[in-house]
Amino acid sequence: MLKRFVILGSLVGLGFLISFGIARAIDPPHNFSGDICGNCHMLHNSPGGSLTKNADVNNLCIGCHSSSGTASNKPFDPADQAGPGVSGTSHSWTGAMPATSSQNNQYGLRAYADLTNAELKARLATFCVKDAGGNCVTYKVACPVCHNPHSQSVTPWDPTSPQTYTFGVTNGRHMQRMANDLNQMCEDCHFYRVQTHTTVEGPGDGIKVFSHPVGQKLSANSKGYDRAAPLDVNGAPQSGARFATDGTGETNPTNNLVFDGSSPDNMVRCLTCHRVHYTDSNSLSIHQP
Repeated sequence: MLKRFVILGSLVGLGFLISFGIARAIDPPHNFSGDICGNCHMLHNSPGGSLTKNADVNNLCIGCHSSSGTASNKPFDPADQAGPGVSGTSHSWTGAMPATSSQNNQYGLRAYADLTNAELKARLATFCVKDAGGNCVTYKVACPVCHNPHSQSVTPWDPTSPQTYTFGVTNGRHMQRMANDLNQMCEDCHFYRVQTHTTVEGPGDGIKVFSHPVGQKLSANSKGYDRAAPLDVNGAPQSGARFATDGTGETNPTNNLVFDGSSPDNMVRCLTCHRVHYTDSNSLSIHQP
């Protein structure tokens, strides 16, 4: 009997070590030294979902991502949340999805029920506001809806990020929750901003939603409006990583336009002109005009 207990105890211990090893093998920069899991999670009596130390997951993130926190190199303050056309430098991390879908929504958003990305819906449901009966009544955006604090595996939009991935090693890929290399996340939520040149000029249903076309070729489109490559502020054509640079050693790269790189057609997307964080304009565009 004693032998059985020894064997059983060994197996349990081995299982714990394996599980602990897997838990610790998360991607940088969240694999900092010390009690990696314990920095954000607690095993018992945790106030937040997913065993988090803070009931408000945004406050958990900002606890480090502040000017005085561990992640002070990428700080966020509640005042940084953008009110397009007014102020702010980052996409909102507390905004709510509309109750119903309508092309008249201020930000081109559609309702949670009409989203198509299952992962996006699952995350929004995780951080929804519930009524007394436990039913979701408001679906609000939170940092982990768009970001995965444990993994850098999903390739981001950024052409300057590492293009290959090694588990537990790779950094700089923006901790994407799901693919956004073709702006899938942007387009699923901001559905009514996804316009072609045809719909911008007026679709057959008589409803006009004026917005710059996305998912369109820069050159050789059916209208023939555009250049083969965008011009930089100095008048030279941009080139290189999906038109991100012009190769002239410019000192102001923040106005460079990036295209989706879907060979052989470079498509204009939302993030060609906009950024999600650290913009310097009041409309979340890449650069002030």
